[in-house]
This record gives sequence, C-alpha cells and structure tokens, in this order.
Amino acid sequence: KMTDKASADVLERIWAIDFPAEMGLQKVISAYRALPEVEEVHAVDICKQYDAYLPNDPGISGQQYYLRNLNLGGGGMRAVGGWNETLGDSNIVVCVLDSGVDWHHPDLGGDHPDKVNGAIWTNWTEYYGNAGQDDDGNGKIDDIRGWDFVNVSPSQGWPGPDVVGEDNDPMDFESHGTTCAGIVAAITDNGIGIAGTSPGSKIMAVRCGWLTNEGQGVVRMDFASSGMVYAAANGANIINCSWGSSSFLNSAVSAAQSAGCLVVTAAGNDDNDTAPYLGTRSGVMAVAASDANDAKASFSNFGTWVEITAPGVAMYTTAYVFDTDTSTYGSVQGTSFSSPAVCGAAALIWSAHPTWNWQTVHSALVTSADNIDAENPGFTGLLGAGRVNL
Repeated sequence: KMTDKASADVLERIWAIDFPAEMGLQKVISAYRALPEVEEVHAVDICKQYDAYLPNDPGISGQQYYLRNLNLGGGGMRAVGGWNETLGDSNIVVCVLDSGVDWHHPDLGGDHPDKVNGAIWTNWTEYYGNAGQDDDGNGKIDDIRGWDFVNVSPSQGWPGPDVVGEDNDPMDFESHGTTCAGIVAAITDNGIGIAGTSPGSKIMAVRCGWLTNEGQGVVRMDFASSGMVYAAANGANIINCSWGSSSFLNSAVSAAQSAGCLVVTAAGNDDNDTAPYLGTRSGVMAVAASDANDAKASFSNFGTWVEITAPGVAMYTTAYVFDTDTSTYGSVQGTSFSSPAVCGAAALIWSAHPTWNWQTVHSALVTSADNIDAENPGFTGLLGAGRVNL
C-alpha cells in the first residue's frame, strides 16, 4: 500500500547517531545541520522512568505484607500498583459500622485539634453549624464524624465504656472498629505507623457494637440496621460489616443498596462452609481470609457463597487500648480484617472511576482477583474469585 511505502521511506531516512561525549552535543548537532543532505536534526531525549509511589509509613516496609508483600510467593493485594493509578479520593467514604473508631488516633484523626482533614469523614455542615442544633436536618445533632447507636443497660456493658444512650461520639472502647479503620484508609505518607489501602479516602465512624460485661464483643442488629441506613443517607459509598449477621438486616441492606452503597461482610472464623446472613444476601460481597502465601487462613469460613478472598492473618494496623486510653498499633487476624481490606480496595477502584456504581466496582474486584485454587487444594471454587489484586 502507498501508506506502507510512505512509512517505510520515512523510517529509512531516520538515523540515530551515538558519538563520544567529548565531541560535544551542540557541536555535533551543528555539524549535521550544516550538511545539505540532512533535513532535520534532533537530540534524542533520555527520560526517567516513573517510580512506583511508596509512602514513608514504617509499616509498609515489612509489617503490612497485605499491601506490599516482599515475599515472591505472593499473598499481598498489590496495592503499590494500584497507587500508581490513584491514591484514593476523599469523596469516596467507607463506613466502618462496628465498635466505633478511635478518631483521636494520630494515624486516623491526624494532628488537627478537631481531628479533621485526617482519614475520618467530617460532616462539614455540622462542623461549621451551631452547637446543639441539627444543622443538616438528618435527625442527629452535631454528628460531626458519625454516630453512636449503642443504647443498652449499664449492666450489659463492660465497666467503663459508654453504652447508655445514643450520642454523637462514635468513639471506640474495644479496638475492633479501630483495627478495621486503619486497614481501610489510615493516614498515609505521614512518616508514622501504617499506610491505608485507599490512602485518600475517608472513614465514617458508626458505632453499633460494644463489649458485654463478660468481655465479648457483640453487635445488636437493630443498632446495625440503624447505622447502615444512617451511613447510606449521609454519603457513604461502602459499608464494612465485620461481624455475624441475621435477616433482621434485610430492609437496611436493601435501603443501602438502593442508595448506591456496596456492602461488604466477613465470611466468619469457624473454618466451615456455614454462611452468615449477609454472606447469602444478594449483592453483598462476602470475604474469606488468606495468609501471606495465599493459603486459606486456618480459621476462615469458605463456600460457594464466598465471592472474594483477602489477607486476614497478621494484619498490622491501628489499635486502641481502653484501659490506658492509648492509641497504638498491633497485629490482628480474622475475616473481620479481610473485609475492610476489600473495602479499601473497592474505595481505591471507585476513586479511579468515580462515575461507576457499586455493581461495577463489585464486578471489577471479582474479575481482577488472582485465582488461588492451586494454593488451596481441597477448596477449589470455595474461596470466591480469588485474592484481591489492585
């Protein structure tokens, strides 16, 4: 074809010339330009490669294998690759519907006196509004960073933590919610602690669980339902449910999905194929747990109802110690922590594609996962699409 010949002619007339540095670049260019048979002369640029974004949080260099596994055997979510696409958008909000969140934590609330502009979602209408008034008309007064729905008799709660009366302080008294929150979106590249899976996204703290007087962490389904509806109505994109569940949540899940929320839940830690209610609920993403080598975590539930797997062993994250009122860090394990890892992954994907709906984000997570059946003989087809890969 004429176009092919024309292209070939152009290529045949282009030459790249290397020469000793001592000859001088500009002298060589001038010499070639002086030749009548030379049409054009250009220096060949040498451009640097783009380095992968690697934050300066100490945890990312080893303890947070679930984000960046330096073991060639795999097992991490490949977050560094994802961060080259986006670092997370503050408009993408993940509700940690749990025991509350230690929003004072320096790796969550940050160093602002009012703990805004960190990783915690802020209701700006209430923040800049009038104290003691429901400025945004959502039925909650001064809900600046979420809401505490727990309201039980003092005898039903561990001595000390707030369990009486709903209020506007979703503070954690147990640490479970705080550990989930750090995995989702801890403040990243601040030189301390850990990195979040979706560094720039926000965490909406909603408390629906507490410690019983026996020391058992529990979630009451009516509190969880109210929290789920609240989250959906106040702008959450993703809702993390790292606890057992029942069909009492049916209407709340429907309301959340209708509002455009992706609901994610932990598969459970009983090493069996029994699904919690949310694991069977249409559209809810059920998450099993794997270890640093992509093997099923020994405790993780499994089954054809599982949709995806994520790391859930030795998860180094933010933590809170109630007895000493200390914001700290620690390693935890359980599908409770695989679920927020998926929430963070979903938030990162949604940040890169803000016009997508929850169904498309759900599909992207599933279709991009790494199949880990080969690493898990005996569990073929029971760990969902595989381990999350950002």
